[in-house]
Amino acid sequence: MWRSPAFSFPELQTPAALTLAALCSYTGSGDREGLVLHAKGLVNALVATASLARKLLVQFIFGRLTLNDAHHSYDRILNFVLFKVVSVRATLDADWEDLAIWTIAYCCFGALYLIGGLARDHLEHLRLSPAQPGIRWGFVGLMAMLMVLATVLAGVCWTVLRPLFGILFIEALTILFDVGQTLVKYLAYAWDSDSTESWEARSDAVLVCEFSTDICILLLTLLHYTHILVINGITLNIVSVLVFLNIRSIASKLLRKVRKLVAFWRAVESMRCRFPDASKEDIIRFNDRCSICREVLLTAKKLPCDHLFHRSCLRSWLVRHLSCPTCRVALSEGDIGQWAAVSTQASPDASEHGSDMIFAAATTSQ
Repeated sequence: MWRSPAFSFPELQTPAALTLAALCSYTGSGDREGLVLHAKGLVNALVATASLARKLLVQFIFGRLTLNDAHHSYDRILNFVLFKVVSVRATLDADWEDLAIWTIAYCCFGALYLIGGLARDHLEHLRLSPAQPGIRWGFVGLMAMLMVLATVLAGVCWTVLRPLFGILFIEALTILFDVGQTLVKYLAYAWDSDSTESWEARSDAVLVCEFSTDICILLLTLLHYTHILVINGITLNIVSVLVFLNIRSIASKLLRKVRKLVAFWRAVESMRCRFPDASKEDIIRFNDRCSICREVLLTAKKLPCDHLFHRSCLRSWLVRHLSCPTCRVALSEGDIGQWAAVSTQASPDASEHGSDMIFAAATTSQ
């Protein structure tokens, strides 16, 4: 196997070798009869160079990927390619030039989607890690660059590719919302870990951001597949069946998200009415820490048993337990109990957020 002293990572050696071989195949054929070989060599060189650039970017920002991250990336790319083949088959009936435009556009979107998925996995690792390293500006810069690229692609699809903007423009907006969600959540967690004081509004801000962006992504995707169904027409073929199943699955996911958002606001309002805010005298008198997160109480909710907790910690506790976290005194059921029952139900998209919900539609719709 070809090895280069410039690369110490084994996973980078294969793309580097492919790039070198592709460039040699492109530059080594100079006869006029080898025009087709020239084109193939150029395509191979571009693909291999893009693969090497992606590997270097991933290695520089995220480090060595774990086995689960690699499997998630392969699944994302496979599902992305499957869904885009279906959409192209449903909408495209043109020559090779149009097919090349679609291929280049979806390659760009696929690269952004893959890096955005790796960023979400990286965010989950950072959130669950006991050591909070603070803000990594390289990660923030990568997310900002992805948002800029998605915006540029959206502008190109709207202006240059005007006849196709109804599909490609939605693709760019979906990636923009998805990457924006990851960036906002990362900044919230990093800011909270760097701050010496507890930021109770962080969980509410993160939940509202996640709900709103997920609903926007699902609405855009529902519009996207409805557009494909209108273009393709309702006929008895496999493409129409797949598009219809995806529309049904995404509509059900959207309905679940809206129900969870409504239940969340009901729970917040119920907590505000049932449990009063602790006064400063109560906090000074108890001089205690939150029993759930073990952080200092600056503002707190007061239970009927006179125990104090952070509002966000108490809400997270009441999702699964309708009792005081300290003395286990039972709390009255109501809107909070209904919200807990809704929140603890197993749902197909419990571990999904952002655009990952879209590409999991095939497994949940069957």
